[in-house]
Amino acid sequence: MMRLARLPGVKAASPFYLKRVYFRSGSIEEYVNLIAVDPRVLKLILPDLELGEGTMLQPNDLGTVSLGYKIAHPPEDPNKRVNLYSSITIDIQEGSTIKSSTFMVGGIFKEFGSTPYLEAEKE
Repeated sequence: MMRLARLPGVKAASPFYLKRVYFRSGSIEEYVNLIAVDPRVLKLILPDLELGEGTMLQPNDLGTVSLGYKIAHPPEDPNKRVNLYSSITIDIQEGSTIKSSTFMVGGIFKEFGSTPYLEAEKE
């Protein structure tokens, strides 16, 4: 990673985790993309990403997540919403085992859209 970071023109290099997970909060249940990255480099990687509510995560915020706009405000049902500071659960399939983890919503990003590589909100 350090080698990549030293290449000319590279502003940031960071490992990340990307996985399709089952998301639950209240009456909202759907598959979403989980993207985990060091929050200190997030603004360098996605400079147009803006926080709409809450606060930016810090590296030690292990029980807190930030949600994409379309996950917090499902476009298919405008009456549903995930609120700031509410609890969410994600189910991650690992082989034949499903691991559930619960987090508090500490931030909700403004609507962002896609990058050339990834639909950052939802698929």
